[in-house]
Parts: sequence; C-alpha cells; structure tokens
Amino acid sequence: SLTRSTLFEKQMSVISLTDGFPQEKSMDRLWMVNVCRRSCAWCQQLKPQWDLLARRLQHTVHVGYWDADMEVPIPALFGELDGTPSVFGLRPPIPLATDIVNVSTKAVRYKGRLLTKDLMRFAAELAPSRVMQIADPDAWLAFETLSVQRRLPRVVAFLNKSLLAPTPPILRSLSVDYDERLLLGEVRLSSHQDSSAAVSIAREYDIVQLPAIIALNGHELIRFQSYPTYTRLHEFFEQEVLEKVHTKQ
Repeated sequence: SLTRSTLFEKQMSVISLTDGFPQEKSMDRLWMVNVCRRSCAWCQQLKPQWDLLARRLQHTVHVGYWDADMEVPIPALFGELDGTPSVFGLRPPIPLATDIVNVSTKAVRYKGRLLTKDLMRFAAELAPSRVMQIADPDAWLAFETLSVQRRLPRVVAFLNKSLLAPTPPILRSLSVDYDERLLLGEVRLSSHQDSSAAVSIAREYDIVQLPAIIALNGHELIRFQSYPTYTRLHEFFEQEVLEKVHTKQ
C-alpha cells in the first residue's frame, strides 16, 4: 500500500515506498527513486528539488522515495549503498521500446548533480520510447510507410533540439501509451546543426513556430493549437485524432 511521510507530505505527487516494492507497484513507466533518511541533512536539502521533479514529470514518470530509517530492509535491487541520498532510475521490467532490452527491473544509479534539470535529463535518457526520430527524407519515408502498413495515424512533433538531446519525457510516455493506436515521430530543428532536410519537412507543413505538433491521417492534417502537456496531448489524441479515425471507419 502507499503511505505518506511528513518528509514529503506537502507534495502528493511523490510516492512513499514500503515493503513490496517494486513487485506490488505499477512498473508501466520509469521510476525515479530517492533512498533517503529523515535524519539526513543532505536529504532535506534535496527535498525541494525532488518535489519539483515530481511536478515536472507528472503523468510521465513515477517519482518516489524510500525511507532508509524504516525497519524494512532496503530492496536488494538498489545494491550496497554508501550513503544517502542515493538516487536511482528503475526501468520497466518488459521491453517496451527498441532501445531498451532489459527483461527484468533494473536500477540505474544516478551520479550527477542533485538539481531538477539534471535529474530530468537522466529520467529522459532512461525512459522507454517508441518515438521515431526523423532527420532525413529516408526516415520520413520509413515513418510514412510504417503508418500505411499498420493503418495508424501519424503525430509529428517539431522541436528546437539537437539530434543528441534526449526525447522529452512527455513524448516518450505518450509513444508507449499509444503504441497500438498511433505513430509518434519527432523532427529536430536546431541552428547548431545541418538540418536542411528537417527544415524542408517543416516548410512543407507550414511550421513557423516551435514547438509545433501536427497529426496526419491520410491526407488530412490536424494542428495541435496549445502548449504541449501530457494532459492536453492526451485529449488531442483522443478527441481530435483518434476520434476522426473511428468516424472514418
């Protein structure tokens, strides 16, 4: 069962973990887990960053903490700890994406700075994804062909990011949630790289401001008209993209 400790009582998005984790918890998404102690001053300093991380990753990543002061032994998958706080990313136990091949829950130790932006990047790099990165005409053709073969609408996100930047957690999460219902791709447009092919694709669909998201269902184009959040994109997929697919069928 879920419990709440006064250590994080003001931020209800942070989940307090007890014995039975991870077997008794949902492992459909990446978990970010902070192993901490109430008596640890460093843990108290991390608290505001961890609270903010939970808010920023809401709907996309489970954010929790394990109180090492409990009498319950720390889960074995965290290994030997050399102190607190100790932060881990727990990948889902099944292969949800082509770039993740683990078949059991794996804890990856975080060794970077304990700042929200760095923790978010770590989460983005670990989270499963089915987003197709489209960097040239061949990739666009493959994306289009797969859409026809699977009879699924396409959603394309145009982002101001370099090719080396991780896919945003929102897109990663949605790509897994809607894996059997639509295809999700991303086109990177950055002044720091040669993106002539990406620019051509953006021009073809009159993309003038980033980020931009469009849905392609056959010859029909539907534009997402708001700032992208998980909830807004979920509603867009359900009410404007997939609803039209059902209507056509």
